[in-house]
Amino acid sequence: EVTLRQLRFAGILNAMTISKKIFPNQLSNDIVWDRFKCLSRKYIDKQLESKECICNLLSDLFKDSERYVKGEYTAPYVCGKTKIFFWSGALEKLESDRKDMLSLKAAKLRGYIETAIQRRRFLTIKRGMTLLQAVYRGLEARLERRDRIRAALLITCWTKLALVRLRR
Repeated sequence: EVTLRQLRFAGILNAMTISKKIFPNQLSNDIVWDRFKCLSRKYIDKQLESKECICNLLSDLFKDSERYVKGEYTAPYVCGKTKIFFWSGALEKLESDRKDMLSLKAAKLRGYIETAIQRRRFLTIKRGMTLLQAVYRGLEARLERRDRIRAALLITCWTKLALVRLRR
């Protein structure tokens, strides 16, 4: 209670409430990097410190979202030592962009999977049709050979009969 009173009289408590109103959302650096690095349009050198990487990432993501406040443009976030503080709506924009990007990737992946499934079905049907055609052609060839043998036997029989009749 004494500490709270000291903070209130020093003005720090008011500063904290104002800070909470301006930057209602905050995330740790690691969480921001893990969740939003997939949205980056450019290569970010991982040799840099993590804070620099995250600041570069966020400056790339919020390139067009700067606000004009008191005569200068400010980004909708502030990088602290261990946390990133976002203006209201900034984190929601990032989450929305991330959701859209993941939806696009999921749709593309779904397309690849459906293509693979349809290709497998097509190849199975193609193999079946090829086997069916081979069986049918084999049957047709056997039937034609049988008919030729019958025709040859018939011709042979008639020629022998004709020869026997000529000799008599």
